[in-house]
Amino acid sequence: MHIPKMHVQVIITDKLVFTLTVCQHRSCCCGDNEPFPNPAETNHVSDSVRMCVLFLSGAGFLYPGIYVYQLLDWYVSVAIPVFGLIECLVFGWIYGAERFSRDIEMMLGRGVPVFVRICWCFVTPVVLLILFVSTFISYKPPTYGDYVYPSYVNLLGWCVGLMPLLPVIVVGVGTVANTPGHSIIQRLKSSMRPSPFWKPISKRHAFDYDAHESAVPLSFWKQVKVNIFGGNDAK
Repeated sequence: MHIPKMHVQVIITDKLVFTLTVCQHRSCCCGDNEPFPNPAETNHVSDSVRMCVLFLSGAGFLYPGIYVYQLLDWYVSVAIPVFGLIECLVFGWIYGAERFSRDIEMMLGRGVPVFVRICWCFVTPVVLLILFVSTFISYKPPTYGDYVYPSYVNLLGWCVGLMPLLPVIVVGVGTVANTPGHSIIQRLKSSMRPSPFWKPISKRHAFDYDAHESAVPLSFWKQVKVNIFGGNDAK
C-alpha cells in the first residue's frame, strides 16, 4: 500500500508531539520528587492520575479542532518576545551580565565572551522589542479560510495570549510590596538587587561574592563597561 509522504510526516510529527507531551506531563507530576528519585519510592498511581487529568484537560480541542488551534496559534506568540525581553533585561542589567558571567566561570572555568554579552545587553533586547511592536502594528483579526472569528473570541484570544505574563506581574508586584522601603522607588530598587543569601555554598567562592557585592556602586556608563568587558566592580 502506498502512503503519501505528507501522511508519513503527519504520523511522525503526531508521535513526536505525543511523546513530548507525555514527558512534560511526567515532569510536572514528578516536580515534587528528588532530582534523581528512587523508582521504588515514587507513587505511580498518583502520578498516573495527574497525568490523565492533564491529558484530558486538552480534550476541549478535539471538538472545535482546527478553529481553536488557529485561534491559539494566532495569539500564543504574543507573550514570547515579552518573556525574552524580560529575560535579557534581568540577566543583562538587573542581575548583571558581569555577575552572571562570574557564575558561569565558577561552574565552567571560563566566562562569557564579549560578543555574547553584547547580544544579551543590546542586540537581542532591541530585536525582541522590534518584533513585539511589529506584531501589534501588523495585527489583523484571526481568520480560517472564509470564516471570521467573532469579536468576543478575539478578546478570548488576547486573554489567552497575555495570560502567561500574569504570574510575572503578580510575583513582581508582590516582591516590590514585600520589600522594605519608604517609597515605591526605594522598594523597586531594593527588589532588583540580589539577595545577600544568594551565594555559593563554597566558602571561598562565597567570599569572592561578598567582595564583589560590597563594592562601591558604579555609574551608568561604568556599569555598561563592566557588563560588556568585565572587570572589578570596585574600580
